[in-house]
Amino acid sequence: MGSYFNGVTAALRFAKDYTVAAGAYLLASKTHNPLVIRILGQNPGPFTLQGTNTYLVGAGKKKILIDTGEPNISEYVTLLKATLEEEHSEIASIIITHWHNDHVGGIPNVIKEIIGHEVPIYKMRRGSAEDPSQFQYVNDGHEVHVEGATLKFVFYIHVQLFCDKVLSIESFSGDCILGEGTTVFEDLHDYMQSLDKIKGLHPERIYPGLFLQSFPKHFVLCGMHASADAYEAQYGTGLHHK
Repeated sequence: MGSYFNGVTAALRFAKDYTVAAGAYLLASKTHNPLVIRILGQNPGPFTLQGTNTYLVGAGKKKILIDTGEPNISEYVTLLKATLEEEHSEIASIIITHWHNDHVGGIPNVIKEIIGHEVPIYKMRRGSAEDPSQFQYVNDGHEVHVEGATLKFVFYIHVQLFCDKVLSIESFSGDCILGEGTTVFEDLHDYMQSLDKIKGLHPERIYPGLFLQSFPKHFVLCGMHASADAYEAQYGTGLHHK
């Protein structure tokens, strides 16, 4: 048990150091193509690295915002508002990838300080711990449309309920796949099945919830499989993916 917690401590220390070392490489906002703009959550830390990635999606005036960052981060609100003004755009709806506070916490700030009125907030149901009045719960396969893009919910098992959105042949992975390192999961077998499901979608680009995006799918997925397989070989978990 002691070695396990030592490993966790070392990993968190590494993440904190890496945040400082790599911080200069992630711009506050970046346009990846005519449909996707990344807005950094302005919340760097040992768990969020340079900060949570949120995304504006759509080709026209009305955009979908994917995730909202942490609560009460004024720098994020200012950055998001400035980006919308520059793009002559507005947020028509919000999609939440999963329940972590750095993805859902900024909802009240975005609604009150930027949008000014209620908009649909789409999310897959996690359980009774959530306020059902806040979200429009959707099922696996539900589609949300915006000019130039269709985003489809795909259910993945990763720390309760995680989901992914498919933009044509591009993927928004939340924390299921990170842009650097590996994520935290509760069940290796379920997580490997989730990776297999992502691989079956054949995305050409993956936009993660943290760190850099646009990693080739074969590099990311093979790397994640190799890490899990190596862990299993060393510790004998018996949870090899099928």
